[in-house]
Amino acid sequence: MANPIPDSMHRVRNRMYDLAMSSSRLLFQDDGSTPLGALSLAGIDIGSRGVSSRPMRVLGSYALVLLLEGGGRFQDALGTRGRVAAGDVLLLFPEVPHAYGPLSGSRAPKRWDEIYFVFKGPIFDELRAAGLLSPTHPILRPSPEWRERIQEFGHQHHAPARVIDLLRFATLVSELAEENVPASETGWVELAERFLGRDLERSLDMGAVAAALDMAPDAFRKRFAREKGITPSRYRAAQRITAAEALLRGTRMPLRAIAASLGFTDEFHLSRRFKESRGVSPSECRRRNAEG
Repeated sequence: MANPIPDSMHRVRNRMYDLAMSSSRLLFQDDGSTPLGALSLAGIDIGSRGVSSRPMRVLGSYALVLLLEGGGRFQDALGTRGRVAAGDVLLLFPEVPHAYGPLSGSRAPKRWDEIYFVFKGPIFDELRAAGLLSPTHPILRPSPEWRERIQEFGHQHHAPARVIDLLRFATLVSELAEENVPASETGWVELAERFLGRDLERSLDMGAVAAALDMAPDAFRKRFAREKGITPSRYRAAQRITAAEALLRGTRMPLRAIAASLGFTDEFHLSRRFKESRGVSPSECRRRNAEG
């Protein structure tokens, strides 16, 4: 049997591993602000050592942390303690001391890869006042497509700050938090309707919606149809038509642009579906609206 490797050697090897695997990259940094607030900083941290609990950190801003790979622990001064895994999201609040990172005490190196966003301002304070952002629920376990949406925003956003970018991010954060409200508190049907009515330009994985509601896909489809008289897929299709009608009545957007913004193959696809649902063509709907 080989001689055991001293603990000091393990520590040296693990530290060398940390240095080799650790890297961080800023996605953007913006010192500007808008009347609604600011999206100050975002980055990717690979092989992070996390935030120490001695003492816990007070950030002074809001932050969203998505764990990309690995796992570990989270704790805060309000008493939340829990394990986190890849795909989980941490919401951090300006005045709440917190700590998180990979587990310690093992010779095997623990991985913690994250993407993070730091933000502040009245728009996020309002989301908090409305109960959508709650310091008593800092650990979120969203459905899998959120990982892609969060990373996509980080890579697409560019400084300087614009109100439109801040609104997009505030919408993303509020929808993310809203999705994680327990169905027992809001009513699962209402929560399902919110899932089915958002991001109409995208395809939607009904299995992921069912999982977010803690149901099997077939059970979700049957229960939703029983409650609403229509399947989830047909409900979402109806929401697309309703949104198209609102754009026809309230804007001058070309039909092709409306179709693209709502996930239709082209304007002909939209026209066919619209006439099936409303009994008139989109152009006729727009003409009648103009005539009053």
